[in-house]
Amino acid sequence: MKKNLRFLCFVVIISLFSITPVFASENDNNEIYSETVVLQNDSQDYVFGSDLGTIGLKGTSAPGWSNVWNLGTDGTYTLSGASSYHDLYSNYNFRGTNNMVVVVTPTKVGNVTVKLYTKIALASDQLLETWTVPLGSTVYKFFNNLSTTGYYYLKFTAPCYFTGSVYSQ
Repeated sequence: MKKNLRFLCFVVIISLFSITPVFASENDNNEIYSETVVLQNDSQDYVFGSDLGTIGLKGTSAPGWSNVWNLGTDGTYTLSGASSYHDLYSNYNFRGTNNMVVVVTPTKVGNVTVKLYTKIALASDQLLETWTVPLGSTVYKFFNNLSTTGYYYLKFTAPCYFTGSVYSQ
């Protein structure tokens, strides 16, 4: 009897440690939703793809309507920024995909706060989500159920020192 009880305890313990998170990809309400994965960095070496061009940041204002990076055809957008006093924005509005991944790694001086906005014609841009990336980590933020014709851009709240990328999932 003790042997069976030990075996049962062993199976329960092993099953608890082998649980893998599963993310559903269906949303009946057509709402945008996101998942977050945080990795603690032992080193800053990482690769996001091949033949990536580095794109700087626009500066202290959101990108205009004509500044578009189509993630479906232009591929991965890589970015980096450094600012002590001014918020920074992506150079482009992202579009052309239903599923977008934003990857951010702080490079120094604390956490980085990131905001995803969508542009709305004749109205204020809408904040979709805000998240914080801890220093010493890399955060992968997965956005699903986006409109392929929507315009989405990133804002990084000062102070911010970071590298990262945006790509279609």
